[in-house]
Amino acid sequence: MVRLSTNHRAGNSRFLHAASVFVNAGDADGFLKLARIPETTGSTVVWQELPQLGKLKEALKNAVRQHYQQAIQCDSVAEALKAFGQFRILCAVREGPYGCEAVNRMVEDILREDGLIPAESYRLGSYRGKPVMVTANNYLLKLFNGDIGLVWPEEGRSLVYFPAKAESIRAVARERLPAHETVYAMTVHKSQGSEFQHVLVILPDRETLLLTRQLLYTGLTRARESVTILAPETILRQAVAAQAQRASGLGQALNSQAKSR
Repeated sequence: MVRLSTNHRAGNSRFLHAASVFVNAGDADGFLKLARIPETTGSTVVWQELPQLGKLKEALKNAVRQHYQQAIQCDSVAEALKAFGQFRILCAVREGPYGCEAVNRMVEDILREDGLIPAESYRLGSYRGKPVMVTANNYLLKLFNGDIGLVWPEEGRSLVYFPAKAESIRAVARERLPAHETVYAMTVHKSQGSEFQHVLVILPDRETLLLTRQLLYTGLTRARESVTILAPETILRQAVAAQAQRASGLGQALNSQAKSR
């Protein structure tokens, strides 16, 4: 048996590493004590109470302006892709007032109100720097579920650029894209396998079966440098305490086989 104990993604961030250990162990008290340490001390794990309905958009403005404004204002699409990959909003759920669908609309509203998205381009959904995630495989175009690119109009054409091999990029005409969606915010589930410098995790205002320590651990460990969590304390505690229950039937089948021998 080999036990892997070094968190290479978190690097030198002892706060991120400690937070993931507390969550993995189901220790809500330890995690909250860590997350309450003031940022002025150098803490890279921050917990804040979830804003009330109708106030989330206002609470998101600073993060959106700090991280997404830069991507839209880059001079080249290569720079924009790099800038966009530094930060992501991760939601526990897809639907509802705290789900990624609603949050994506809020982010676009903030950028539009700041004058970073022209009204006409916003209406057409083809403004420069809009991030999209492919949601269906297309083997002909070599685009697959989860691939993320940026809309970047050029010479009257609406192109979407995706990272390619050897740090290169490639363009696909927007009208040829398979099914896709806006992705300033994405679900924690969809973020598996990705990593970002900074992450903002949003948990809903009520308990759901999706809220488990495994989901929270996944959200935390997408960050390389810092993570902020917006969640009610009761929901956060419930999430740390809950474990995902697998219902594959494999364990029962193996036990049956063992008993029959």
